[in-house]
Amino acid sequence: MFLFGPIIFLKPHLFSRYNLFNLKTDNYFLKFKQRLIIFCLSFIIWIGYINYSYQKSEKQRLEEIEKIDITEWKKKYGC
Repeated sequence: MFLFGPIIFLKPHLFSRYNLFNLKTDNYFLKFKQRLIIFCLSFIIWIGYINYSYQKSEKQRLEEIEKIDITEWKKKYGC
């Protein structure tokens, strides 16, 4: 549930067994709160992971750009 929390939360009809709101209608308030906390934590972790992956790929892209040799271009255009 922790790994697939955002998917379960956004598409509850695919995972009717893990639906968050079934617990509330069945008066399982403690489990409802616990599952809500798990969903929130999974969202936070996924957002952090996506942000980290984006920052890492952006850093790698900028490093590749810095490695490009432009001396021929400078000679041609007189910079």
